[in-house]
Amino acid sequence: MMDNKLYESFEAAVADIPDGASIMISGFTEPGTPHNLVKALYYQGARDLTIIANGGGGTGRDELINVGRLIAERRVRKVM
Repeated sequence: MMDNKLYESFEAAVADIPDGASIMISGFTEPGTPHNLVKALYYQGARDLTIIANGGGGTGRDELINVGRLIAERRVRKVM
């Protein structure tokens, strides 16, 4: 039997991601990136992450929270 993988919020979906986790992010740089999940991860506070993605994304606008911002703030150990 399969566990229910639906969460009530983006914050709940990332709540148990520990420091040092490996996270695969879909999309090709900005288009297709799950921005709401990345933003929830940013506010969740995990550090020392390994990000598996097609691109690191730019830091861009200050209000945009993306993979590039996680990298710029030294919360990512490695990008693959």
